[in-house]
This record gives sequence, structure tokens and C-alpha cells, in this order.
Amino acid sequence: MLGVLENKLRRLMQQIAALIEKCIHYFNNDPLQSSNFNDKDESQSYGAMITPKTMQLVLHQCVQKMVDESIPKLTHKYALEITDGKSMYAHRFMAGQADFALCMEYGTYDGQSIGDHVNGYHAFIQLPDIACTNHSFDYVLAKLASVHQCHFQRIVSQIASALKPGGQAMIVDFHPFGKYRKSIQDHLKRVRSDIRCFEDYYQLCRENNLRVMQIHEQFVDEQMRSCFPKEEISQYRQLKNTPFIVGISVFKPKK
Repeated sequence: MLGVLENKLRRLMQQIAALIEKCIHYFNNDPLQSSNFNDKDESQSYGAMITPKTMQLVLHQCVQKMVDESIPKLTHKYALEITDGKSMYAHRFMAGQADFALCMEYGTYDGQSIGDHVNGYHAFIQLPDIACTNHSFDYVLAKLASVHQCHFQRIVSQIASALKPGGQAMIVDFHPFGKYRKSIQDHLKRVRSDIRCFEDYYQLCRENNLRVMQIHEQFVDEQMRSCFPKEEISQYRQLKNTPFIVGISVFKPKK
């Protein structure tokens, strides 16, 4: 009788062990399944939250509110803008008495001309290569909050190389704790080693001889309601008062 019971227990343990092994194999082959299912469902719902057009309108307003008051004096300076799509600031750099302004566009090319010495010059690039790493610029505005971004660490490294000693930069990214960031998290994991918290920005900057002066946060607020069409007002209500982008103000030491 005891032998029969032992055999039954042995077979039961073998079945449990086989089941555990299958579960481990399943989750190892599909790491997304091993995450919290509520988080996954939330991510999928936010993924369909707003259209690309609405995202661009919100991003445009957020960048303006964050960047407009942070641009340093550029008299007789060289300035670089890196952006997804149409330039927002190259002409303003020139209006601020910069000697030279260049906008490098990636992702969505709007077909702008090469520009001129009055409004700044334009070039289309393929990230992560910005092809300008010879300490040429006094100021860099890098708007990397885009679904087209890739190799974030490499881009920051090239921004550091493009800056002159004593130069400054503003690096704009999706807020690491924002709901929209969650909606494209799977995409970001495929194209770059992800930034998970503010400390990751500090560490990345230190590794590239950049010093963080300030971190700016921009939330979706009441003024951005006009960016949302009627059919997306419910999505606006979900995003309202949540962080959308972050701006890292850095400088490159002279020594």
C-alpha cells in the first residue's frame, strides 16, 4: 500500500515539475507575457489613445512651453536643432543673432529647401548618425521625443561630441513616467536601451562628459485641450495633468 502511494506521489511531482518547466520556457520566450497583465492592458489602451497627428500637436505645444524660455543668448554663436519633421527653432536662432544655425531633420521629412543664412540651413539625416561631431556648436536643441528615435545613448554621445567645450544643450524626450511613454514602451525597447528613471539621464550624461544643469517637466494641461479633436476629448481627460515630455539641460565643461 505504501509503495503504491509513493508511486502516485512521484508521478504527481513529475507532472508538477513538467508544468513549471513549460511555464518557465513560455515566459522566457515571450517576456511581455511575464509582465503585470494590468500594466499590459493599460499600455495597449494608451497605445490607441491619441492619433499621431494629435500627438504631434501636443508635442509641439509642450516643446514650446519648455524650450522658449530656456534658449541662451546666441549672439555670434553656432546653434544646431535636431528634430522629427519641420524645424521650429533654426530661424529663431538666426533672429537671436546667431552666426550660423542648422536644423537636422529625421523621421518625417517635409521637403524644406536647404535654407539660407537668414532662416538657417536644413539637412535630412538618418538617426543615430548626426554626422556633426567635431565640437562645432555652442548650443544644441535635440527634440528626441519621437516614435522615430533610436539608439538614444549613441545620439547623446554624438551631441556631446558636437558641442564645443562650454557649450549647452537641451535634450527633449518622452517623460519616463508619462502615460504616453507607456503606450509606446514596447517600441522603445526594440530600438534603444531604455531610460527608466531620471537617474538614467544623469548617468548617461556623466558617461559622455556632460553635466546636467536642470531637468524640466512638461505636463498635458488645460491649454492643450484645443489639440484634441472632439472624438478624442475622452483621451484628453485621461492624459490631463500627466507628464508628457522631459527636457534635460546640460553643459559641456571646458576642461
